[in-house]
Amino acid sequence: MYTRSRKHTCLILFLGTLFLLPGDLLAGAWTLPRGHLWTKLTFMYQSTNEEYVSVGGAGRPPDPSITYQAGDRARYRFNGNYNSRAFFFDIFYGVTDRIDVGAQVPFFRQQFQDASILTGFGEPRTATGFSDIRGFFKYRAFQKHLINTLTFGFKA
Repeated sequence: MYTRSRKHTCLILFLGTLFLLPGDLLAGAWTLPRGHLWTKLTFMYQSTNEEYVSVGGAGRPPDPSITYQAGDRARYRFNGNYNSRAFFFDIFYGVTDRIDVGAQVPFFRQQFQDASILTGFGEPRTATGFSDIRGFFKYRAFQKHLINTLTFGFKA
């Protein structure tokens, strides 16, 4: 019988040898063939009851005696909670075999609530809509043995 650590070692060695095998890969640095279209839809979800403190001080739950410095992570005051859901739609097109153009369109739904908001305003604060659209231009500088691309991007 193999031990658990020996199984992990064998798996890591096996996966490591895959890097030595030659083959065509279709990922990040490679540009699309001329006339090809590539799309991707990504979903992201984040939920937290913590924030990064911008100004130090004390008085935060669960232990008000703790003194925080700027940049520390601490619980939101008043039992706060933040939720974010986002969809990112990516599209790339191969203009030539060496040049891609692309765009990313994000859509967010964000919500924050704490006890004071629920008491004073009656419902959580929400923001929903499109965010900064990103554009990309990718140029493949080298073809074989070494794949190298230059990618330029902008936000609008």
